Amino acid sequence: VPPELQVCAPAEFSSLSRRQRLDSLLPRLPPVERLELLNRQFLEEERSAGNFQFVAWISSKKGLLIQLACVVVFVFFDSARTIANDQYISGRPIVSQSITFAQFGASIVVGVVLSAAVEGVDGLKAALSWKEILRCFPVATCFSLSQTFTIMAYSIGVSGMENTVVGNVYMPLSALLSRWIFRRSYSFLEWIALTVLMLSASAFVLLQNSASGSQTESIFNTGISYVLLSVVMSCLASMLSEKIMKAGNSHFYIQKVNLDVGSFFTSIIMLWVCGATSKRDQDAFWKQRPVDGRMESGIFVAWNWQMIIVLVVTLLQNWLAGFVAKRLSTVIRSSAQQLSLLIVYFVGDLLLNQKPFDWPVGTTALVIALSVQVFVFAGQAVKEQAARTGSSGC
Repeated sequence: VPPELQVCAPAEFSSLSRRQRLDSLLPRLPPVERLELLNRQFLEEERSAGNFQFVAWISSKKGLLIQLACVVVFVFFDSARTIANDQYISGRPIVSQSITFAQFGASIVVGVVLSAAVEGVDGLKAALSWKEILRCFPVATCFSLSQTFTIMAYSIGVSGMENTVVGNVYMPLSALLSRWIFRRSYSFLEWIALTVLMLSASAFVLLQNSASGSQTESIFNTGISYVLLSVVMSCLASMLSEKIMKAGNSHFYIQKVNLDVGSFFTSIIMLWVCGATSKRDQDAFWKQRPVDGRMESGIFVAWNWQMIIVLVVTLLQNWLAGFVAKRLSTVIRSSAQQLSLLIVYFVGDLLLNQKPFDWPVGTTALVIALSVQVFVFAGQAVKEQAARTGSSGC
């Protein structure tokens, strides 16, 4: 009973507790369905395949704990990859493209071994099928170029936080391309969230640019351009994936090898392209550069244990990202990525790089993370409403 009614007849009503008074002041929110970790489409595919025991197990408390553990591991390696790139790549006389080259080469080895171990000779043949490799080659090329531009941004001094925040421009660009190519419609709230995201990302870049000083402004702008090129390549890869990759029905590790072979060949070509077109001598593996007092050259010049850490963490993150993209729900996937953004800022920038906390920069990063969440939840609400409308119509 509201307090104002108790004043009219105090003897007939019992007093409200503090919790009840607080509930009466708060707005009534619509009921929210239970948040699921796994992608519903994935569960439906498993049910259609007759894997009822697996679906029952993965939906149990033990299965839920396994899913949460996978999310935690993904967040750890996603943020660790960004922090490792930020700490170990910038300022080193390495060939930046050597990281992309080594990453896809090592990923092929992992995928081939896994395919052979799980499916034997048939899995090995499917993983190295030239027909599938050629079919996936456009997607693989875009993924490889995206990775190349990301590493080049790190190599000239773009921080992990800047790379992560500007990388969120992927969402509005992807939405615009989806609207144009696939004729997808988005709700008004989704477009508002994307607009806020774009404006916040622009404000973040301008704040970082003003803090960098006039001497490094040109280098900073070049680095941000590399990040934006990486985002464009990643968006094109996603669009092509929807057009090309859905035709295949192979397991994830087999498709991963099909993609990585094409990405590996692209990285070999980019070794020569980056070296020939870059203004920095260290990007050309055939040119010598000073390393510990000696002049050295080669693809893996100046590599040490730190670069091995970068390679291992990047490799694990890429495989986990593939699992997350195919298995976890959109909301959980987005939440994990935004949690990684916060870890990169508070651990990478504030703790490891010992940068002072900047309120404009910090709050802008939080606004970007929240804008992504608003966009994702708005999309989920539209899908659930459409599903309910369809079921009621039937």
